[in-house]
Amino acid sequence: MPSRARAPTLLYCEAIERTADGGAAPVLNLDDEARRWAPVVAPTRHGHAFDVVDSFLNTGGRLDFEAARRNELLARVYEPQIWEEQEAAAKAASPYGANPGWRLASFLVKADDELRREQLASQFAEAVADVLDRHGVDAYLRPYGIICCGPRAGLVETLADAKSLDHVKQQLKSLDMGTDLGAYFDAVYGPYDENQRVGGAPNRKEASLNFARSLAGSSLLSYALDVKDRHNGNILLDRGGRLIHIDFGYMLGRSPGGLNFEDAPFKLPQDYVHVLGGVGSDAWVAFATAFAAGLHALALELHRLQTLLVLFFGDSNVGLEAATALGERFRGLGQDPRQTMAAATDMIRRSHDSDRAKQYDWYQWKTNGIVP
Repeated sequence: MPSRARAPTLLYCEAIERTADGGAAPVLNLDDEARRWAPVVAPTRHGHAFDVVDSFLNTGGRLDFEAARRNELLARVYEPQIWEEQEAAAKAASPYGANPGWRLASFLVKADDELRREQLASQFAEAVADVLDRHGVDAYLRPYGIICCGPRAGLVETLADAKSLDHVKQQLKSLDMGTDLGAYFDAVYGPYDENQRVGGAPNRKEASLNFARSLAGSSLLSYALDVKDRHNGNILLDRGGRLIHIDFGYMLGRSPGGLNFEDAPFKLPQDYVHVLGGVGSDAWVAFATAFAAGLHALALELHRLQTLLVLFFGDSNVGLEAATALGERFRGLGQDPRQTMAAATDMIRRSHDSDRAKQYDWYQWKTNGIVP
């Protein structure tokens, strides 16, 4: 069944978040950077649709046209009502809104899906993020909540400030801007010039560095868990330019159709390289350095990650086999850092513009309409 048929309901609920010591932790769905975007991203709710062609005909030059196209692109990518407005309205109407740590949460109610593996992936991502943080690796991961309510049903936290790459590319196509992700970054963040800033958004270099850090984190997670089915419907992009991977139904040796068609260590298509500013750019170096450092850090604490897999699967041999395979993937990567860097360079080379990854994207495009 298509994913949308397995997730027919969107649930909003009030929640009180607390820290481990019991104190209140007022954490919102949107970070500070996303909130600064709010006036830019949200068009007038009851206003007229923005017509980029009419705007161009009535403006004086290229800069006006670029601003008009940027606003039209953002209006098409992100929904008219932003998350903060929904949260503020719910808080004002709630008898519990004054409580410290109050927040509005939203979840997809999913059925007929193996969410226990999704929950494992979320727990594993949290452990990876903790290891990277403690070792000072400049990589970004954004785990999301999974609540299993039964063997094949549960709740999946939504990411209100992120959209799938498929959705982003569909909107690029609708504006005749092609499908290269670099075109989106050019339109939204401006040229690759550290001195240019559009509104409250990051400039292009800052956004590309955000992308690089998230690419390193998601690549490390994909390699560690041997994640497959990496088409553009399963990869999100947030407003700060960061990648977020979702849907981990195929991992730890499982692949669509059992074919193991995606043979690259992780996904690194050519348009990712365009976003980074090309091979050798500051963002490219940040990505490669963080990926290599992350491999070394995870190898040093591999026992923690292996233990998580074994405990999750309990008495089943699946956990032991998964832990063993994880150890093989990281064999020798926690010793000489130069050896780790050489291994990371080889993985990046094999992943960059992988033919098998492009063929899988083509298959998803032809069968499910997911833009590569």
